Amino acid sequence: MLFVISCLALTPTPAQTIRYITDQIEVTLRTGQGIEHRVLQTLESGVAVKVLETRSEGYSRIQTEEGVEGWVLSRYLVSTPSAKEQLSIAKQRIANLELKTAQLKEEIQKISQQRKTTQEKSQTLLEDNQRLGKELEYIRQTAASALAIDSENKRLKDQLINLERVVQGLQQENVALRDRTAREWFLLGAGVILIGMLIGLVIPKIRWKRRSTWSDSL
Repeated sequence: MLFVISCLALTPTPAQTIRYITDQIEVTLRTGQGIEHRVLQTLESGVAVKVLETRSEGYSRIQTEEGVEGWVLSRYLVSTPSAKEQLSIAKQRIANLELKTAQLKEEIQKISQQRKTTQEKSQTLLEDNQRLGKELEYIRQTAASALAIDSENKRLKDQLINLERVVQGLQQENVALRDRTAREWFLLGAGVILIGMLIGLVIPKIRWKRRSTWSDSL
């Protein structure tokens, strides 16, 4: 019976779990169970070790992060990190949070600066848009004036063409009138000459007849 109990006591636990050295200054890692065994090294509080097996005598076989295996008292192993380690972890977390906070502040400043720059650009674009709108309205008015001027020019050109046609017609009528007047003056002159010739022929006869009449009366 004692042999069976001894065998059971020597049977290692199959599970390998992570434990932490308690808040002791130093814990000795020995080659065996008991103070009579050689000390391999001392473990500081908060060091993480891997538990390979646990014995009922109050010892556990562990493995350090460097790969050294040995025995320590099981009561020095706890499931959670020591207060010192937790404090260190908390300090590290605080440092990380402070770093993240500083990064977030810097990011916020960058975003604020970008927002300010974006607002300035937006204001500039708004002013440019207003200026371009005024220029576009001026161009539209100028174009409308130009179209009106062009339409007026076309109307005046049409009037000028009509007037030129009228002038040409008047010139043609004037030429025709001058030709007709010349012909009339020519005919009139010819008539005058003819009348003069007739008078020149008739008057001597009249005079001769008168003389004959006077002679007969005498």
